[in-house]
Amino acid sequence: MKEKLVEQLDRKLEQIRLAMNTGENGVNMAVAFYDQAFGAVELASWLTYEDSPELEKEILRMWNDEYRIKFEKIIWG
Repeated sequence: MKEKLVEQLDRKLEQIRLAMNTGENGVNMAVAFYDQAFGAVELASWLTYEDSPELEKEILRMWNDEYRIKFEKIIWG
């Protein structure tokens, strides 16, 4: 689960980088990709919270301490 989530988040980071280079509508596209990435994290944490609460905590830490920061830096600087 975590490995697939990391693949998806890395893919969304690349899509955001590309979107930010497309011109004036790039930010809107990047925010949509950011929302999709957060949705993936939310789903992954929901799917793991009962059977693997430690994995859920790890996923949320990964988002809050690493990926969210990367996404926001690209979009909002």
